[in-house]
Amino acid sequence: MSCLNWINLNSRRTNYLWRKIALGIGAFIFLLGASIVPVAGQPSSPEPQRLFNIYSANDSTNFVVGDVHLDGRQIFALTAPALNTKQQEEISLSPIQQRVKTVTNQLQEIANTNFEPGKLEVDYSVDQTSQLPIISVNKNYLMTVTTDDARLYGVELTTHAQNLTQIIKNALLASQREHQPEFLAKQALRAGGVMLFMLLLSLGMRLRQRYIKASYGAVLTQIEQLNASQEQVEDLSEQEEDEAAAHASKQQQKIARKQRVKFWYEVRQRLLQLGQLGLWGGGISFCLSLFPQTRWLQSLLLKSLSVTLLNLILIGAATYLILRISFVVIDHFVAALSEGRFLPDSASVRTIQRLKTFSGVMKGASGFCCIAAGGLTALSILGVNIVPFLASVSIFGVAISFGSQSLVKDMINGLFFLLEDQYGVGDIITANNESGAVEKMNLRVTQLRNQDGDLISIPNGSITMVKNHTSSWSRVNLGIEVAYDTDIDRAIAVIKKAATQMSLDSEWQELILEPPKVLGVDAFGENSITIRLLIQTQPLKKWEVGREFRRRLKQVFDEEKISMPFPQQSIWFKNSMQEVSNGNHNSD
Repeated sequence: MSCLNWINLNSRRTNYLWRKIALGIGAFIFLLGASIVPVAGQPSSPEPQRLFNIYSANDSTNFVVGDVHLDGRQIFALTAPALNTKQQEEISLSPIQQRVKTVTNQLQEIANTNFEPGKLEVDYSVDQTSQLPIISVNKNYLMTVTTDDARLYGVELTTHAQNLTQIIKNALLASQREHQPEFLAKQALRAGGVMLFMLLLSLGMRLRQRYIKASYGAVLTQIEQLNASQEQVEDLSEQEEDEAAAHASKQQQKIARKQRVKFWYEVRQRLLQLGQLGLWGGGISFCLSLFPQTRWLQSLLLKSLSVTLLNLILIGAATYLILRISFVVIDHFVAALSEGRFLPDSASVRTIQRLKTFSGVMKGASGFCCIAAGGLTALSILGVNIVPFLASVSIFGVAISFGSQSLVKDMINGLFFLLEDQYGVGDIITANNESGAVEKMNLRVTQLRNQDGDLISIPNGSITMVKNHTSSWSRVNLGIEVAYDTDIDRAIAVIKKAATQMSLDSEWQELILEPPKVLGVDAFGENSITIRLLIQTQPLKKWEVGREFRRRLKQVFDEEKISMPFPQQSIWFKNSMQEVSNGNHNSD
């Protein structure tokens, strides 16, 4: 077995092992959460199911519901008439709060007394006046069962009173048993075991997080190296355009694969973070539920962790996952296009660069849509009516648009620049009298890097004219100056020969697309005659070809004794002797 196969096999075994560990963590958290509910929410005997929909639309009875707790454990529910807003403002405690508080305090006082379990009596009797059952504990009045209490559970009044007596008796017996030292010692051992298991499991998850973080950093470094390698595709002078495009396509596919790996590392990190949060939250809640003295803290914790908060957390996690998945899908789609699945075989490096520019714009649009949708969903969960909210946002947006017309203009111009392919990332352009390579481009701004290394940011709305020096092909436009005493036909022949030889050179013929053209005499200067030469080259190669041709032309001119012009001036002197001599000759 080769070393590579051995590494791959161990990697698969490690991943399989961690999948089983993750499954065990999930099962533990699920069972832990499921075990909390019976301990915290159910009495020793099953509570009858509540029926909240037993009233018809014409029923005039309005009541509210409150839960009675003993040692932090909910045992049954009571009802009381509902109050309007004005009545609630006039009193400090509503009828349901008063009733629940009274019954709860009486039950807690009974539980704190050292009663004998065998002598505990919980029964009920029917009041002759109201015809309602009255529940008493050890002959002491506890509560009156109302018709609404029975209707809440959908049973007969006497049946509900009989059920409540059994529920209350079991709850009091369980409370006394849970306050015994033997029971508390056993619960302490259980809590210690759970905490130790949670600590070890959290340590394992932490180590896994470190490993994923290191792998994530390595993938980021690989992506940066691939991006740098892709930006150097245009410097591959020895390759043809289609070979350069194929190389860029492969680089784009590698980047897409690394992006997918990066995404899954991010998902694992977030899941482990949520797992640790759920592990400690569930474990602490479970340990609090083991003791009657701390069970009220667990009830407070569960009450604060409301369904609304859980929904908000889920919305945030879902928004994040959808956003990251959209980025991976965009990268995969761009990689498929770069591979040539949906493009013609003549797709060039420029096409791939343009796809890369579109990829950044699509990611920005996807991020805005996902965050906006997640925000609106969160507002609806919080109870905000999003219809008038959207209307107000629209009006506010119209008002803002009047003050941000330049921003809107920038984005519209940027969209047209992308759709019309006027320039893209990697092109060398001149815009607003600034020249440089396009380093970054989005809907709002175009950033150029000039020869001095300065980064120039130009708002798209202010760009009125763009000169693209590298679109499709480039051209070397040389004005070659020779002295006036030079044989023009001979100079033109020498220049044409030097250009032709360079175009046939194996090192340069891939960069020169067409045979060079010598146009002839272009201008007469003060000290020279200008001969115009045109050489068509690949994009971004005109400066390289022009520098090489000037070097070769200087050598050829030196061999052919063709002089370069230099500033010169003829001076004429006149004196009196010449004037007298000229006068004598004229007289003769």
